[in-house]
Amino acid sequence: MASTTRFRAAGLAAWFIASGAVAQTAPAPAGAEASLGQLRYELVDLTPDDGQAPWLTLAPSYRGMTARIGGNDTEGPAKDLSANGTLELEAGADHGWGELRDDGLANGASAGDSMVAVSGWASYLFWFSPNTRVIFQVDGRSFTPGDDPQGDYHAAVGMSGAWYRPEGPQEARVDLASSDGQGLREGLLELTMRSDSAASNGSLNLNAYAWASVSPVPEPAQAAMLLAGGVGLLAWPRRKKPARP
Repeated sequence: MASTTRFRAAGLAAWFIASGAVAQTAPAPAGAEASLGQLRYELVDLTPDDGQAPWLTLAPSYRGMTARIGGNDTEGPAKDLSANGTLELEAGADHGWGELRDDGLANGASAGDSMVAVSGWASYLFWFSPNTRVIFQVDGRSFTPGDDPQGDYHAAVGMSGAWYRPEGPQEARVDLASSDGQGLREGLLELTMRSDSAASNGSLNLNAYAWASVSPVPEPAQAAMLLAGGVGLLAWPRRKKPARP
């Protein structure tokens, strides 16, 4: 009986360690992704009979992207991008990436050990004619996987703007977000602004954010150590009870 108990314990230990090794080397899940297309605008003349054609001047202000692994700046590696190009950041099973282009921006994050966050933005200044409605549009996409029970994923894209009218500053924002299990969300982001009898000016911001966090999987060696106590208990010989007369 004792040999049978030891065999079962050894078999359990071998299975536990092997399964831990498989989980440790499994590929990281496809993570969260966020992207924005090219910014577009439409002008509507609110006083078409005045003989003045509507106009808009749009000037890029600042664009950038940043990736962080492990939380804040002091906890892990980080990379930044401030011009058109690509960004890649890896540490163990954690991966963050991003791309800045004239016609949009995109980023993504997948985590296998800790937490990954990637955010990108593009800012603009603009001026537009009196008695004009401006409609800014951009195609947005956010994605989070729903098949990873250990993962926590978030992705969001947004467009926000501020402009001036005689009664005071105006603000507006529109977002498209996806969280765990929501899968793909995509659509048109649209902001509408208008001026009165005087020209107006303002600012516009585009943002894309991807975040992933996965609970760490124990190393095979750690799993074996944790199992040692359980194996010892399973293999511990039981004291025989005295036979009843």
